[in-house]
Amino acid sequence: MARTNRKGFTLVELMVVIAVMSITVAAIPAIWTWQGVARTNTAVRGLAADLRMARSVAVDRNHDVVVEFDAANNAYAIYADADGDGPEIDELIKSVQLSELGKSVVFGSNSSAKIGGDDFVAAVDLDGSPSPARITLKANGEALRWGALYLASAKDLQSGDTDRNRAVQILKTGRVSMLRWTGGSPDPWIEYY
Repeated sequence: MARTNRKGFTLVELMVVIAVMSITVAAIPAIWTWQGVARTNTAVRGLAADLRMARSVAVDRNHDVVVEFDAANNAYAIYADADGDGPEIDELIKSVQLSELGKSVVFGSNSSAKIGGDDFVAAVDLDGSPSPARITLKANGEALRWGALYLASAKDLQSGDTDRNRAVQILKTGRVSMLRWTGGSPDPWIEYY
């Protein structure tokens, strides 16, 4: 039997390649969405961990620890306030830009309601919030001021999307929890771990 010299691909081989490419292209938007959720969740977990660490330091060292938030610059700083006169540069424990925790994550939210159901007002929403916004954690672990810190993707704030809105809540007891926006009723914010 004589061999013929064939060059090229069969129709079946071409169809397999096209099918694989189609599946890959279809998965790209899902991967981008997942990355945004992962970045926002990472930032929320980092902020919650830092608040828990600040509370632990206050209890361990038996003095106040102040966490100061700068929503305009998407940053916060943690100070060991041993002398009780407020945060000073030489008392700085840690300073964080939200972009270090999650790329393009900022203080903010597109949600229509804050935790508890009232209308959303500010990204850093603390009880009796002066400027700059501060939480002081006492030696017994309690917070002098409490409230919620809202985080979202900068892209979501521009587009009006709420799927990746997250919040970190600190209670008067010093307990820190992480919440995500669902938009549901009766409470549109649910705790997650």
